[in-house]
Amino acid sequence: MGAVWLCARAQLRRRVLASLVLALLVGLAGGIALAALAGARRSDSALVRFMTASDTVDARVVWDTSGGGSVDQPNLAAQLAGVAALPQVRTAQRAALVIVSVLDPAGPAARQLAWVGLDRPGHEALGRPLLVAGRWPRPDDAEEAMVDEEFASQHGLHVGGLFRVGTYTRAQFDQAAGGVLVPHKGPAAGLRVAA
Repeated sequence: MGAVWLCARAQLRRRVLASLVLALLVGLAGGIALAALAGARRSDSALVRFMTASDTVDARVVWDTSGGGSVDQPNLAAQLAGVAALPQVRTAQRAALVIVSVLDPAGPAARQLAWVGLDRPGHEALGRPLLVAGRWPRPDDAEEAMVDEEFASQHGLHVGGLFRVGTYTRAQFDQAAGGVLVPHKGPAAGLRVAA
């Protein structure tokens, strides 16, 4: 055994640099493998954690009321109650899609889509968005809004900032929804960024 150890020590002394590089490469490969394993374990549960945190909807049922119907009609309320009573349904609520035109000369002139909760605040109808700044808009204040980061950046908005939107009449809705740039004929409203 002593002869083998003596020979190994002699080899190491002659090839110190090669031995150090080999040890470094083995350590680096092991570190990369451990980091990849840790990342795989974390990403394996990432989607489940995201879905739990955002509380997204699994399905959305849309009633087309563009033919002059109203979301307050009695049979719609009965149908919604029927959907809510199904054993697979955790909650059911009404929300309206609104198309508005942002009246901001500094930002891009474009239509924006907005969801407005009719039974609860709109963010509950769509899940739980990640709140980056501010607070949830109060459901009793129609002038408070939640905007996404891209919209806030395009229009230079921050929490507490004001922006104006123009609305479309029912007669203009099909054109506006279809991508035709038409000037809004509905009332304008000022909104305050809550989040």
